[in-house]
Amino acid sequence: SPLWLTGFAALLASFVALFGEAIRGWIWRPDLAVSYVSGPDYCEHVGLAVSVNGQVFSAKGYYFRLLISNKGPRRAEKVEVLVTTLRQIQLDGSRPVVRRYSMNLKWTHIGTPVLDGISSKMERFCDIRHCVCPKDRAALPAPSVNLSNVDPNTAMLTLDVEAQPIHPIHVLGSGKYELTFLVCAANHPPLQKMLEIEISGKWSDDLDRMVNDEIRIHLI
Repeated sequence: SPLWLTGFAALLASFVALFGEAIRGWIWRPDLAVSYVSGPDYCEHVGLAVSVNGQVFSAKGYYFRLLISNKGPRRAEKVEVLVTTLRQIQLDGSRPVVRRYSMNLKWTHIGTPVLDGISSKMERFCDIRHCVCPKDRAALPAPSVNLSNVDPNTAMLTLDVEAQPIHPIHVLGSGKYELTFLVCAANHPPLQKMLEIEISGKWSDDLDRMVNDEIRIHLI
């Protein structure tokens, strides 16, 4: 009857008014994804300029990067990549926790811990870590890259976290590790991922050899 249809229409209008935005947000939402490939773009051989107490030092190095993509129809707002836990993989397969972090990684080239946004079908690189040539590292006065208990000829990885810790807990020596991190946005729930990282401690000026033999990184 017309009265029944009128009541149903009023009920439907009330439902849309109350939950319409939530429904639209669920259907048209960002969809963040993470990728890593051992090759160019994700891994870059660069010349580093390190500033210490106003003095600039030059060094050779590599940057290793994640690619964060938004495959959804809606812009992802205030995107962050948060490092949480580092475990060291032992010969027996056990994975004891080495360090716990609560710091964001920095976005490539702009160096900020929070990216304003990633539009639909767009992507941005985020720096995971970098490795400085051991010969150049030895000339740097920064204590965070010169560890007294590490062979000066050993290549190490430094996490590109938003703040440099007082103690060098962001510097990794030779070994095999599992790094857990979260990718999230103001309008996207946390997406947990892991990187398996194996560091030989050796340096090479050849990018292919460096990323396939000396520093192997796999996204899990």
